[in-house]
Amino acid sequence: MFSSYIPNLKKPSDNSSIFYKNFHNTFYLSQLTNLTLISYMDSFIELFSKEQILLVKKDELIKKGIISIDNSNEQEIFTINNEDEFRAYDLEDFIPQIIDEKIKARFHDMNAYLMCMGVKLDEKMNKEIDINLDNLLKTTNVKNWYSLIRGFLNIWEFLFLYSTFEMVLVQIMKDDKSIKSDELIESDRLISKLYDSYPEIKEIIENNGFMTNDGNVKLWKLYTQLRHLYSHSHGILTQENKNKIAGKLDSFKNSLEDLDIMNKSLMDIDDLFKNKTLKVDKFYLLKNEELNMFRNFVITVMESYDDVQIQKANKI
Repeated sequence: MFSSYIPNLKKPSDNSSIFYKNFHNTFYLSQLTNLTLISYMDSFIELFSKEQILLVKKDELIKKGIISIDNSNEQEIFTINNEDEFRAYDLEDFIPQIIDEKIKARFHDMNAYLMCMGVKLDEKMNKEIDINLDNLLKTTNVKNWYSLIRGFLNIWEFLFLYSTFEMVLVQIMKDDKSIKSDELIESDRLISKLYDSYPEIKEIIENNGFMTNDGNVKLWKLYTQLRHLYSHSHGILTQENKNKIAGKLDSFKNSLEDLDIMNKSLMDIDDLFKNKTLKVDKFYLLKNEELNMFRNFVITVMESYDDVQIQKANKI
């Protein structure tokens, strides 16, 4: 459940802080952007490509187990067993068109436009271009282009949410004079510092969240390490990065041992950062479950902070 897609951030009230109101707007800016891009891609495949893929690639899709067919009622009924791999067939046909029309043809398009004004581009600008889709895919930890594109969109949203959330935490705690400014530079300690400044948040999260407060601290450290991977290693996983992510994942899992069995069943921890997906020297593309876990964590912390601010405002 906690690794499911639940982008529901409660609306601000009149007594919500400016920090929460700003975060609310920024949060939904990221959600709507990502959902729009994904919806356009999925809708196009469903409306214009699905039937053609089934017609042309049927035997290959059946052989690979991507689809199955039921002929029991004298009518072929298709069942798609792997949506990502099925949709990848359309992208693998469409992306070469993008390369030809938007990249390789760009010099000639620009030249034709400028010649109308009596200007001509230097032929040296007409560069030889070689884009091998199979080779590009092999540089990542995924097996098809649909998963690759979704993974890149997930990374964009994660980095956007992380930086926004980090900025809000720093702004919130600048009002706490007991915290030195240089302590706010240590990103991986921001959640524990937030708990020190607002102990009421800990109680709210314990009552309303799926995790313990220690679990939230460890989860933030895990995703801070992930942020380092993209910020400092350009997403290419080194053995050192893999070891650090795996170590922080183990620490996070250990913090959940005291959860009751109901909450544990909602966590889906085994879907996070599996060893077989952490491939050294490959670009690490973020899975949906891993982004969902972070997004839901951020929602829990921000809503708890807002609850504390509203309670304080109501007492005045």
